[in-house]
Amino acid sequence: MKNIFKGAIIILVIFSTTQINAQIDTINFTLTSENVSTPEQDVFVSSTIIKNGNTLVWNQQAINGINTSNFIITGSLGDWDQDSSTGNITYNLVMEDLICEFVLTGKEDEIRALLIVKTTDTNEEKYFFNIDSITYQ
Repeated sequence: MKNIFKGAIIILVIFSTTQINAQIDTINFTLTSENVSTPEQDVFVSSTIIKNGNTLVWNQQAINGINTSNFIITGSLGDWDQDSSTGNITYNLVMEDLICEFVLTGKEDEIRALLIVKTTDTNEEKYFFNIDSITYQ
């Protein structure tokens, strides 16, 4: 009887986690931001971040055109309410050989995003975005 109870709990936990990931994976959005901050400086560059399916694309307006960084989403965790654009979602990403993380946080009066690019086992680059708008597809 104990084994059946433990098995039922494990199945429930797996189902709950799968439901959360499935729900988050179906959320597709476009974020716009007019500035990006790093721990060293503020950069006033227009950015668009597009999440569609299992990809995340960061477009940055540059003097010579648009710079694009493409990420593949390998996992996600969190909760997001599209109606109020509130919650917290963390996406695990890869870009070429780099492991990355994208964290989207929405509160009543602001939406912020953080992109972490792990350049080595001990070094990482952090990019902070104040989100001006979010639209859902």
